[in-house]
Amino acid sequence: MSRLIWTRGMIGFAIVAVAAIGTISPEIRTSRAADDSSPVKPAAKSPADKSSPGKKDVFAVPDGKPPALFSFIARMKHLKPPKNASDDEQKEFQTKAQKAIVEAADKILDSKPPAGVRASALKAEVAALASLKDLGDDSATNKLADLAEKLKDDKQTEVARLVKPYVGLAKVESGTEKAPKPPRAWAEIKPKLAAAPDDRDLVKESLASVEMLEGTGAADAAVKAYRELADILRKSKDSQIAGEAGVLDGIVRRLTLPGKPIEISGRLVDGAPVNTGALKGKVVLVDFWATWCGPCKAELPNVLANYEKYHSRGFEVIGVSCDQDKDALTKFIADEKLPWPIVFQNPGDPSMANYYGITGIPTAILTNKKGEVVSLNARGPVLTKLLGEMIGN
Repeated sequence: MSRLIWTRGMIGFAIVAVAAIGTISPEIRTSRAADDSSPVKPAAKSPADKSSPGKKDVFAVPDGKPPALFSFIARMKHLKPPKNASDDEQKEFQTKAQKAIVEAADKILDSKPPAGVRASALKAEVAALASLKDLGDDSATNKLADLAEKLKDDKQTEVARLVKPYVGLAKVESGTEKAPKPPRAWAEIKPKLAAAPDDRDLVKESLASVEMLEGTGAADAAVKAYRELADILRKSKDSQIAGEAGVLDGIVRRLTLPGKPIEISGRLVDGAPVNTGALKGKVVLVDFWATWCGPCKAELPNVLANYEKYHSRGFEVIGVSCDQDKDALTKFIADEKLPWPIVFQNPGDPSMANYYGITGIPTAILTNKKGEVVSLNARGPVLTKLLGEMIGN
């Protein structure tokens, strides 16, 4: 099996990283979903009101290729109903936005895209269907249940994992089957795993439990749990399980970065080494991303806008690409005219993504002028706010 790097936010995930057990990849953190692209201002009036002649329907799904459709999905994620909207109007607004996301994702899937893009589109669709389910849309619930049954044994591991929580949903909704239980607390699982470190099912449940702990924002408790879990996995006779300990060490290294410097290393796309000396005294954004990552590309306009505003005053960006296709990366950089240096890992090179346990992208780490990490999630309005505080508006 393969360890996967997942993209964060509503609109996607996917790609194979390094050989391992395949259980380390965390589910998308819902706490990160609110900032998966640059902010989109809500309309002055509800977009649901199309009474004005010639008024554009913002929920109308455009035609086009996957990048344009992913950008549309990102806009739908950030649209907000007007402040004076009633509860019913807000519900109608959210329903239309989520249905538009489903339609856009279906268009992407109809184009028979490559595996990574397919997984991203499915992530968008599943998230939107789940939201519609919570809004009381029975047809969305049925579609989500059907999708889960269809994809539960999908050859793409990340896709099968994506729909796993919804397998049997139809039976749960009808009352003929109980909903699956969430993972047990780490304190309860730990002694059982310590006694059976080769049990893959226990390993999966342990990882889910610790990841859930991290997702609550309890950083100190999560770090402690990751360390304990890594120590247990190292004792496993299963080489793939034991290998996951190193990944957990990387996650701990990343989660404990705030207040410390981040080690920036590697070679740029053109083969030149990173010039770390040029970063001294600057505010630096270390952006782990990939060209196939929908949320990463949706965030680029925000990064570019901040770069143009603050670069001359001491702001620098270092991109760390998780791409495997150097030619595709080079073309993307040229097409988008990205002005900052970007690290590319050639086969056999040390990997910053592995060193810091990057299991989801985009991951945007921001340092202050002293080189100390001030944020592990400097995206969207968070990046803009922090730069204003450190450099000035």
